[in-house]
Amino acid sequence: MKYFLTLLAILSLVGGFLVASVDQVWGWLLVGFGVAVFGYSRRGSLYLLAANLSYGKKGLDGAIVWFRRAYRSNTLPFKGNINYAYLLIKAFQYKEAAEVLIKLMNKAGQSIGKEGNLFLARTWYTLVLWKTEKGSEAIDMLVEVKNRGYKTSALYGSLGAFLIESERLNEAQILNQEALEFAPDDLVILDNHGLCQMKLEKWDDARSIYEKLMDLKPRFPEAWYNYAKVLKHFGDSEGAIKALEQALSCNFSGLNLIQAPMVHELKDSWNK
Repeated sequence: MKYFLTLLAILSLVGGFLVASVDQVWGWLLVGFGVAVFGYSRRGSLYLLAANLSYGKKGLDGAIVWFRRAYRSNTLPFKGNINYAYLLIKAFQYKEAAEVLIKLMNKAGQSIGKEGNLFLARTWYTLVLWKTEKGSEAIDMLVEVKNRGYKTSALYGSLGAFLIESERLNEAQILNQEALEFAPDDLVILDNHGLCQMKLEKWDDARSIYEKLMDLKPRFPEAWYNYAKVLKHFGDSEGAIKALEQALSCNFSGLNLIQAPMVHELKDSWNK
C-alpha cells in the first residue's frame, strides 16, 4: 500500500505540473492531491518528527503519544518500532512494550535473512520478561540468542545483570570476562563486572573496577549505587553518601534495575 500511494503521489505531481501548463486550476489541484497523498504515505515519518520535537518540550510521555500514532499507522520501519518499544519500557509501560515486541518477533521470524531483527527484538523483550518477574525465561532467551551468534553490548549487559541478580555468580563471572573482551570500556559491562566481584567478596578487585568506571563518568544510577557500597566497605562513609547522592541525580526509568526508593532507603540507613 505504501508503495502504491507513493507511485500515485508521483504520478499526480508529474501530471499536475503538465496539466498546469494548459489549465492551472486543475493542474494545481493535482499537485495538491499528490502532496497530500505523499504526506499520508509518509505519515509515520512525520509522526516521528513530531515525537522528537515533543520529547524536547513534553518529555517521554509526549514523545510516546506521537510514537503510538506512528506505530498504529503501520508505516514505521523495524527500527522505528524497536525505538517505540524502548520508550515504552523506559516509561514502565511493560504490557504495551511486550505487545509491540511480540508482534515484531513474529514478523521478523517469518522473514528470511532477518535474524538480526529477530534477535534485537528478543534482546529487548527479555527486559520486559525480567521486569514482569519472568527472570529465568529472560536468561534462557538471551543465552539462546547469544549461542546463535548474536552478540552486542546490550545483550552482554542485560544477561550479565540478570545472572548476577539471580545469584548465578559463577556463570556471570565467565560471561563478564567474555563481555569485557567484546567491549572492554562498556559502562554497563564494567558495572556488572564490579558488582559480581563485590558479591564474591573480592573487594579489592571491585574497588579497582569501580575506580576505572568512575573515570568514565557513568550517568546511570546502578554504577554509583554499587560504587557507594564499595566505598562504605572500605570505611569511606562520606564518599559513599556522596556516591548515593550522585546516583539520585541520575535519571531513573523502567530500564533501570535500581530505582530511587532503593537509593533513599540505603542512604537513610547509613545516616542513622
